[in-house]
Amino acid sequence: MSTHKLGRIFIISGVIVILASVLVDWIGVGDQTIGSSQLAGIMVGIFVAVTGFSLAFLAVDKAVDWRAGLRSALNRLLDMPVSIWVVMGFLGIFILFFVAPMFLNTDWSMRYFVKYLPDRRPIGLDLRTTMGVVTPWVQTRESPYPDLFYPPLTYILFAPLSLLNYPASYVLITFLTLFSFCALAALAALLLAPGRDRSIIMLFFVSGLVSYGFQFELERGQFNVITFFLCALAVYIFHRYYEFRYLAYLLFSAAIHIKLYPAIFILTFVRDWRDWKSNLKRWFGLGAFNFALLFALGYREFLGFVDTVMIQIRTPSWTWNGNHSLQAFIFNFMRDGYGLVSPATLAALQRNSGTITYILLGIILACIFAVVIRAYLLKENGFNPYIFGVCTLGALIIPTSNDYTLPILAAPLALFLSSLPPIRGFRAKVPAILLILTISAAYASILLPFKYKPYFMNNSFLPLLLILIAGTALYFLKDTPSNSQVVDLSSKAN
Repeated sequence: MSTHKLGRIFIISGVIVILASVLVDWIGVGDQTIGSSQLAGIMVGIFVAVTGFSLAFLAVDKAVDWRAGLRSALNRLLDMPVSIWVVMGFLGIFILFFVAPMFLNTDWSMRYFVKYLPDRRPIGLDLRTTMGVVTPWVQTRESPYPDLFYPPLTYILFAPLSLLNYPASYVLITFLTLFSFCALAALAALLLAPGRDRSIIMLFFVSGLVSYGFQFELERGQFNVITFFLCALAVYIFHRYYEFRYLAYLLFSAAIHIKLYPAIFILTFVRDWRDWKSNLKRWFGLGAFNFALLFALGYREFLGFVDTVMIQIRTPSWTWNGNHSLQAFIFNFMRDGYGLVSPATLAALQRNSGTITYILLGIILACIFAVVIRAYLLKENGFNPYIFGVCTLGALIIPTSNDYTLPILAAPLALFLSSLPPIRGFRAKVPAILLILTISAAYASILLPFKYKPYFMNNSFLPLLLILIAGTALYFLKDTPSNSQVVDLSSKAN
């Protein structure tokens, strides 16, 4: 079909719309007045007719291949950068859980988020609680157990903070947390391969700064972001400045003995997956060193730490919806099913809660080890952003983890998405885009207060599990080096 012929079709269509809008009263359908709907129809008809006139008499006449045009448009759509799909996922959640409840609520009045944090006065409850144990230990060597269950080295590392009184200590922790979050974004940019788009990192950095989880971290005076920064810095030094690897081991060990969960990142301390002798030697050495650090306060305090941890495992606290760990999610789901299942189904699930817990734990571990095994098979040596990402998710959902730990996901997930290579082939592109949208929307959903989302989305475990599963699937969609080479050779041949 030519553009001139297409223009004439547009002109005729526009005129028909105009006439129909004007004559609707004459045929007895309207209310005998030119109303809003008729005026809208007339305006649409005019725009269509003018567009047709431009095509029929002003544009150059040329043939239009609709199939080729649609195919080309679809290819351009599928070839859009990852950052576009990530932003689309963010935008959908922003409209659904921010714009809608704030401006489009049933009261038709502006509702700004209030009381979405279980805040305490004075601010910095967790820091005050920690220092309330550290300060007596510094002064009298009073045992910190069973009041807290942090590793013994934590109290040594926090001892210098006892030189400051509250609120000076809280102010210092707040600024260290802000610095650490900014530094994590910088580390993500430095760890990203040259030539990659860094816009996703900026999106995650800015959105993370104003997120519910980061506000919770600051309100409590928590130190998860600081701890994770030490861990990420250790990984960066190990892979970029290997000659300073013992400094990296020291920072990594400090992170472990503040929060324990960084231990999972030992999987990232690999330079060559085929060099098993060196890897096992390194892991064993780090394990032995960190085990020895558990005796930093002596044998008696080591036993007190073990007893406190065992109590926490047997009778975990913080089973509220702001705890996104696997165990807390199961506890809350078995209580009322989040209103998603019938009482009979809920009763059956409650009888099998232990089995369901193990199944979900198996899925989590399977995703982590699937990424590790594929990295080994592909010989992806050096820093691997995909392993770093799944380890972060494992650290968030396996142990007890309140929502103030959510900010640590920003940098690893941004690095994961920014590192994705182009997906080749129509059959791979469509699921890849759907997976990216899923990851983006799931992550965006945890940035907003859980109290302002539907009840079944109050707990962040499911979005985090969804990100883990979708991220693992996305990693398996990317081309292997051999496949990429075949495509490049075939393109050259053509």
